[in-house]
Amino acid sequence: MSKRLPLLSDLIIEKGDKVFVRIDCNVPLSDSGEIEDDFRLTSVLQTLKYIKDAGGIAIIAGAIGRPKGKFNEGLVTQAIAGYFRKNLYSDTGCMYLYENEDFGSQGDVQEEIGELEPGEAFVLQNLRFREEEESNDNNFAKQLASLADYYVNDAFGQSHRNQASICAITKYLPSYAGFCLAREVEALENVLENGKDPVVAIIGGAKVSDKMKVIEKLLDRCDKVIIGGGMGYTFMKSQGAEIGNSLCEDEYLDVAKEWFATGKIVIPSDWVVADDINSTDTQIVDTILPSQSGFDIGPKSIKTFGEIINSANTILWNGPMGVFEKEQFATGTIEIANIVANASAYTVVGGGDSVSAIRQYNLENKIDHVSTGGGATLEYIEQGTLVGVDALLD
Repeated sequence: MSKRLPLLSDLIIEKGDKVFVRIDCNVPLSDSGEIEDDFRLTSVLQTLKYIKDAGGIAIIAGAIGRPKGKFNEGLVTQAIAGYFRKNLYSDTGCMYLYENEDFGSQGDVQEEIGELEPGEAFVLQNLRFREEEESNDNNFAKQLASLADYYVNDAFGQSHRNQASICAITKYLPSYAGFCLAREVEALENVLENGKDPVVAIIGGAKVSDKMKVIEKLLDRCDKVIIGGGMGYTFMKSQGAEIGNSLCEDEYLDVAKEWFATGKIVIPSDWVVADDINSTDTQIVDTILPSQSGFDIGPKSIKTFGEIINSANTILWNGPMGVFEKEQFATGTIEIANIVANASAYTVVGGGDSVSAIRQYNLENKIDHVSTGGGATLEYIEQGTLVGVDALLD
């Protein structure tokens, strides 16, 4: 990215200024409506505190789930408001309307916001209750913009989506990147453009097809690309290895073979296998039998991968090494998490299972940047930008 993002720190907020803050509040909720993982909400506290301390009024907006333009009581943002009341604002300092609000200037929201004091906040209802949000509707964006004086995008994990509160709204308000979004972009640029060689990427997950464009980009940038997870078996088969009943995308065998020929791709040399994914009767093998399936990398692979990781000056990790959800197939991901965390390199970790492993074992403080993005991280690697970032630049 050649242009400099307009940053929240560039904005001089006057007491009482209203700042529309788009966050990524798509967090898992329990059946009782409790937040099960607050990582994405914690990541935007710096931005909200900055506005609060300046005497600004934050209009906090985001989306949960995929309600497809209809009100869904299980996806309301009440828990989000409760989180911010507890962690930043007082009980009276963070308001919320339960109803599916009218976002227009004549609606209840405008009246409620008008009663807020400097340093307080208002949490809007789930924006995806309105179908105009996902269609990037200009009129809906104007309604949202009418609530505020400024716009801040701090929703990196949503910024690959061409939606009204991410893209169209920037046409109607002076617009800035929040601290979370700015950190995410800087971290990825530190890998893709400014990273010190050697650069090593660790890519896991189920399918080559899900990360094909990402791998293509990383082969141009990286010295080594370590492949784990289900996609590893497609690479194995492309080299003539027996993979038994392991996951494989036969239509990608030719491209896997071509990529392997670059000399940059590193694949596992041993595996944890079982007859099926629910079996606890596992073996570590160098050769997979026709009746077996591979579900994790083995100790030889962990050692080889670790040596490559420890030789790097810049590391990007996205995706698990095996079926991390199953305890018997989690060792590879856990071991790689520890190796990455203890590496002397600049480290960036993104993707649900990779981040889960880092957080589960309290390794966040040893990683230079733990990303809130999943699909957004992958798209930034592919494109070098996101539609939400471009909207701020334009």
